[in-house]
Amino acid sequence: MRMFAALLSAALAVPASWANDVPAAMPENGDPARQLSSRRDTSDNAVRTLPVRCKPGDLERHPGRSLGDIFGEDWPPQPDVPAERRQPARSVKSGSLHLPAGMPATRMVVVSATLVAADGRPLRAEVLCASQGGLDSTVRRAAMRSRYEPARFDGVPMTGVAMQVWRFLPRPEQDRLRPAAR
Repeated sequence: MRMFAALLSAALAVPASWANDVPAAMPENGDPARQLSSRRDTSDNAVRTLPVRCKPGDLERHPGRSLGDIFGEDWPPQPDVPAERRQPARSVKSGSLHLPAGMPATRMVVVSATLVAADGRPLRAEVLCASQGGLDSTVRRAAMRSRYEPARFDGVPMTGVAMQVWRFLPRPEQDRLRPAAR
C-alpha cells in the first residue's frame, strides 16, 4: 500500500491553466508559438474559424477542425468589440486529476478547450492536443470539475471558450526515494 501511495503521489500531475497568458489572436503571423491553439485569444471571432493547431509531434484530436466546428451552435458568436474591452473565459481553479492506473510517470502535456457558460459553469470540455494518448477522459473530467470566469465583453459575461494547458510532471527520482522522517 505504501508503494502504491508513493507511486501515486509521484505520478499525480500538476495542472497548469494559463488562460491569463493567452495573447491576442495573431492567426498566421509567422510566429509558430503564437499560432498554437493554446495561445490564441478565444474572445476574438477570427479564432473560431482557424483550424486547431498543436505542437509538431503532438496527437491532434480534431485534425482540420476549428473551435467553431467543435463547439458549433453551443458557442454563440462573440460581440465585435476591441481587444482591450474583451476577456476570454479562463480557469480560476483547476479540477483534480487522477492519472489512470498503469500510466507511466512521464512528462506529458494535454491542451483542452472548455465551453464556459455566462455564469461560469463548464458546459463541455474537449481535448485538442496531447503529447501522448491515454489522458483524454482524465483531462475532460478534470476540466468539467474546474471553476471558471466567463468571457466578458464590455464587462458583460457571455458564453466563451477557456483554453487550458495541463502538464503532468513526475516528481524527481530523489523525491520518490526520500527516506521517511523518523
